[in-house]
Amino acid sequence: MSKKPDSVARCSSRLDDVTCPSCAGHKTVTATGIRYAPGFSGPQVVEMPCFVCDGVGRISTFQVARMKLGESFRHHRVFVLGLGLRKAANKWGMKAFELSGIEQGKTVTDWTPPGWLDASS
Repeated sequence: MSKKPDSVARCSSRLDDVTCPSCAGHKTVTATGIRYAPGFSGPQVVEMPCFVCDGVGRISTFQVARMKLGESFRHHRVFVLGLGLRKAANKWGMKAFELSGIEQGKTVTDWTPPGWLDASS
């Protein structure tokens, strides 16, 4: 059995939660994929647990704030600096998955992109 992320645990025990912006509180999202198995051909549309709220339908306001901050980091990286994910991660001394987690609001950190505060003021 997998352990729920801290954000989900906080959400279920606190009153400061909001409807998940990804699934709109429905707890699932629709995905399209291709299965390569006997009896399956072509794209399959499936319902799967929401990847943002982990199928709970609600997230904490703390997680929402992390997501918004991550979006602003990504905007700075792409539109101000013109850097791709891997190139920026290498330049800033981290792995691409770490930077992606920060930009998606999944990783709790006090890191900010170099020059981000200068550009945002």
